[in-house]
Amino acid sequence: MNYQRRIILINRRFQLKFALFVCAWIVLLALVFPWIVSSVSDTILTLVQRKVDAGALAAVRDLQSGVLLWLWVTSVLVIAASFLWSIYLSHRIAGPVFRIQKALEAWSGGRTELNVQFRKKDNFTELSEAYNIAAQVHADLVAQVESAKERLSQLAARTSGQERAEIESVLGDLK
Repeated sequence: MNYQRRIILINRRFQLKFALFVCAWIVLLALVFPWIVSSVSDTILTLVQRKVDAGALAAVRDLQSGVLLWLWVTSVLVIAASFLWSIYLSHRIAGPVFRIQKALEAWSGGRTELNVQFRKKDNFTELSEAYNIAAQVHADLVAQVESAKERLSQLAARTSGQERAEIESVLGDLK
């Protein structure tokens, strides 16, 4: 089905929770990695400090600062990109769940919406297929009950007395 959703945050709570969970792990890694690089380079500089002249040591410290700044900037960019990507991925989950939820609400309200379709790249396409099968089976059962009610009404019209009262009682239960 070729339709586009206009709302990015379909299920705001789920999608933000999902994105923040993903980003929390990336933030943790973004904090650990520069710390490891800084610790290792400080250890190396401490070990070679006595054997290298002050100018070379200052140049290496400047390089270290530049690398750490680059790591922090890159980490912030990766976190921002990961947040946006997480929202996009959760959109492919929240959209189908929202469509099935709306179809089930309509169904419980008396409307059977057959043929619920998801977009090509959405997750859980098998859920829409299962819903469509269940809705079709339900519609078939409703049609069978309606047919049986019609036949019972015709039978009630041809009978009298106690049998008619029993048939009409069953008909009343089916309404």
